[in-house]
Amino acid sequence: FLFSKYFTFADGVLGINPAYRATFAGKLTIPKQYNGEDVLALGDFANMPLLTHVFFEDENNSKCTTINNYAFMINQSISEYNLTANTSLVGVYLPNSIRKIGDYAFIQCIKLEYINLNDEITYIGENAFSGNAIGTIPITYPLPLKLEKLPEKLTYLGEYAFFGCSNITIDTIPDGITELGVQTFVFCNNFNKSLTFSCFWTNTGVVIISLIFLSVITTGTKLVV
Repeated sequence: FLFSKYFTFADGVLGINPAYRATFAGKLTIPKQYNGEDVLALGDFANMPLLTHVFFEDENNSKCTTINNYAFMINQSISEYNLTANTSLVGVYLPNSIRKIGDYAFIQCIKLEYINLNDEITYIGENAFSGNAIGTIPITYPLPLKLEKLPEKLTYLGEYAFFGCSNITIDTIPDGITELGVQTFVFCNNFNKSLTFSCFWTNTGVVIISLIFLSVITTGTKLVV
């Protein structure tokens, strides 16, 4: 367990102390509380090139609900078109209290193999696990992240969220999704042979582009990949 000197804390949001950002190496344990206050969200853990794993203290009783935007990306402050890859982070072990994963939270974490997404998560932001921001050349592909299903209560899945994650094998989209971004699964060519979309769409159609198909999805449509 880490001493408090490693962290910053304000309004329930925990971040890494800038003094240890570049040199902290190995496994990071997120405390349940900081100075007696519950940790409610993870803020700035960007630019930690030697971080390998993230764990949570007392994960079954954690109050942390949110992974903030840009939380674990490298070069957080520069243009999204000039990102540096995070080549060290391989595993993130989230508590069941997590409900939101923000935009760009794990973008360019190109060695990330494991993250547990509980069924209560409702929001996965744009480029959350993307190999690169759209428009960046070259893209990082394929990514090692393995995922067999999306959270059952997911309602929002942002654009390019799993861009380049060719090892995910999702075969259904949760019924409760009301907003699905464009190119969410581009280069995710290891899907099962069909994707079933039975959920209700708030718009007339939603465009998803994968490596091998481009279609407009409407209610109750089954697309053969």
